[in-house]
Amino acid sequence: MIADMDLQVWLATQERSAQPALVVPYVRTDKDAHLNYSMEVVKRGAAGSSRIRQGGSINAIAGTPTALAQVAVDVKPDDACYIEVMLRYAGAMHGPYRFDCPR
Repeated sequence: MIADMDLQVWLATQERSAQPALVVPYVRTDKDAHLNYSMEVVKRGAAGSSRIRQGGSINAIAGTPTALAQVAVDVKPDDACYIEVMLRYAGAMHGPYRFDCPR
């Protein structure tokens, strides 16, 4: 819980034929809030490793899912991959929320 705020964070994935999956993290709060976020995708596999970071701020409206960012992720069967989301509200950090990459 962030400073008396109830929030949920989840990933939505759009599969695209012959292209990497498009991953979008969402947040929903129980009250209007200005949130800062950071998202990091970390992938390790036979082809090497990569790390993608995005960050910014959003104005979340109570009860409404709000997209934080989007990133295309191409994960091979033997790759290790995760997505981590951190949030900041009223000076307090919350997270990390960690998700496995879609396969």
